Amino acid sequence: MNIEGDIVSSTKIRNDILDGKTERVKRYLTRNYFFDAQVVKGRNLGHKLDFPTANLVVTDSHKLIPPGGVYSVAVEIDQSLYAGMMNIGTSPTVKSDNKEGIEVNLFGFSGDIYGTQLRIHCIKFIREERLFKNLGELRQQLIKDRELATRIFEGNE
Repeated sequence: MNIEGDIVSSTKIRNDILDGKTERVKRYLTRNYFFDAQVVKGRNLGHKLDFPTANLVVTDSHKLIPPGGVYSVAVEIDQSLYAGMMNIGTSPTVKSDNKEGIEVNLFGFSGDIYGTQLRIHCIKFIREERLFKNLGELRQQLIKDRELATRIFEGNE
């Protein structure tokens, strides 16, 4: 298949997913790339920053996950769609175990979703994950990330 001068193949799409090129993947698939994940208990660190997150475990071991970083996402919960931002990585400012994880902050959502299956639509890579000097600096960056992710979700970026 040829799209806008690019020869598209399943290998090219897989490589673009693994490279975090979500916008190009959307152009090839004509929809956002998505994966399903179950919400599991975390350490509730996001609540301390006023950015509660749903900690996720991908339910299909064969599903490709984009590389580490912060992404603008759309999240399906019980047939409702929410804007959000997702972090994939080790969360180095708040954890020291270097254990990789996936967490999503949902905008305008409150409720208990532990054990719930979510569908995460990857819209756009925002930035790489990084270590901040302190929680205040991290919180300020999260505010900026949320503003950008909202504009992206609304189609204004």
